[in-house]
Amino acid sequence: VPVAPPYFPAPPAPGAPAIEVAPIKVADLVGAGANATAAASAPISGRGVRNSVIQRLKGQSTGNVKIDEIIVMAATRHGVEPLLLYSVMHQESAFNSQAVSPKGARGLMQLMPATAARFGVKNIFDPEQNIHAAAQYLRFLLDLFDGDVSLALAGYNAGEGAVKKYGYAVPPYPETINYVRKIKRRYINLSSLSD
Repeated sequence: VPVAPPYFPAPPAPGAPAIEVAPIKVADLVGAGANATAAASAPISGRGVRNSVIQRLKGQSTGNVKIDEIIVMAATRHGVEPLLLYSVMHQESAFNSQAVSPKGARGLMQLMPATAARFGVKNIFDPEQNIHAAAQYLRFLLDLFDGDVSLALAGYNAGEGAVKKYGYAVPPYPETINYVRKIKRRYINLSSLSD
């Protein structure tokens, strides 16, 4: 299964505005350069792990230390902001690893079986496999939609085909519109918390 490389933004062009108003892009929230590369290659283990995880999640928790660690590890490995992964999980399953939707989505990140298979998942209810596949899928969607978080979330909910069908916009499905709005609000609020 191909793995998309981490997304690191290019430095702003001279004379470009210092603050980007919209759309919200992962590039604005993920660190760049050598520090991000070092962080991506550093294993998350040993002393101080919990403090590092708490910092990366800005004090948020799923209620399970191991799940919190997997979120940070998967987000770091696949170049996705941990709080985005956390926010999607909160909306998808409310941190229930055995959740099953009426449409057949399963696990913490509510992966459809076809999506799970696409990213090499053998046990969809295994938190580590489920979260890593979801992080990989989000990275794929962010790359596909040029870092636009709204479109990536819409693709996660309705499928990337639906986003393309509606001209690279959030599809006009009430469920998807609500989904994107709720996750973005949580993600923005959590991202603005001080470390």
